[in-house]
Amino acid sequence: MSKFNIEYHRHSIKSVLLNLDNKVLGSNLEFSLQHLTATDFFDENGRFCRGEEKLQVNRTDSPNSLALPTEVFTQIEEFDLLSLTLFVDKTKYKSWEFSWPDNSGQKFIEISLSGLDPDPAPNPDPAPNPNPDPAPNPDPAPNPAPNPDPALNPDPTSTSGKPSKFWMVFVIAGGLAIAAYLFQNEIVASFKKFTTADNFCSGSEQLEAALLDETSWPKYVDKCKDFFSETSEDLFKLRVTQLLEGSSQNSDQFFLDAAKFYDPNVDQHLLKTLKPDLEPNIQLAIRYYSLARAQNINGAEALLRSACQNLDNDPVVQNAVAGNECRGF
Repeated sequence: MSKFNIEYHRHSIKSVLLNLDNKVLGSNLEFSLQHLTATDFFDENGRFCRGEEKLQVNRTDSPNSLALPTEVFTQIEEFDLLSLTLFVDKTKYKSWEFSWPDNSGQKFIEISLSGLDPDPAPNPDPAPNPNPDPAPNPDPAPNPAPNPDPALNPDPTSTSGKPSKFWMVFVIAGGLAIAAYLFQNEIVASFKKFTTADNFCSGSEQLEAALLDETSWPKYVDKCKDFFSETSEDLFKLRVTQLLEGSSQNSDQFFLDAAKFYDPNVDQHLLKTLKPDLEPNIQLAIRYYSLARAQNINGAEALLRSACQNLDNDPVVQNAVAGNECRGF
């Protein structure tokens, strides 16, 4: 079975190898990558593009292994459904479907590829019969019809009388075709609207931008609350963790957002609005407040002090829950 072997460096993709179950010959190898949910293709920089774009493939030392450009995969989110098609000398060789996995910190990931059946080859035309049957004798010419009575057959060009059945059928069929076209366009527009909102809400960059700009919170919640209501608690917690471990220069700032999300004493926050029923965790809140204070994030020390002072007065509880983070408060 063909498979992907992906190597990471921290949280960035270092290399993507397509290891095939058979050796592929050909001087020109290309591939295309499609997002099956959005039905769009990716360009060489990993952005959506119009139409299928064929991208270059590099051979490796192994005859069964091909190196794909890592930039194409940079914008893909975990659990995205994708389709990859390989072209050999401008001809389609094979297609595979696969789901992009969630990487919680592994250096190497392997993805098994599910191959799609190729299109069936057309049946060849049957060979001609070398001894065709002789042509049948033509029918004798019919006797000429008698001249019709002009009184019983009116002039066909007359404007009086009922319209032709052909034109009635033509008008009805045309109306049905127009209605079907409009209905189909409405369905396609609705689907594109759904997939566009879904891709927007599932993107990490959009959530990061919203967290950094409180004025955008109402608009983001209005657009994405339904999406996150259907997201499991574990997946949402993973999204919060990815914000903290990301390569963004604002990763340290998100320690404060994560702490407020888990703090039961904080009511108004974007993450709480997106997932209001998630159980608070004062231990995680204090931990993230402490990390934010260590990075000199504005307001972190005051919030850490408040969280520690709201703990039970029992020192055993404080030590079990907060550890060294609450000492001095």
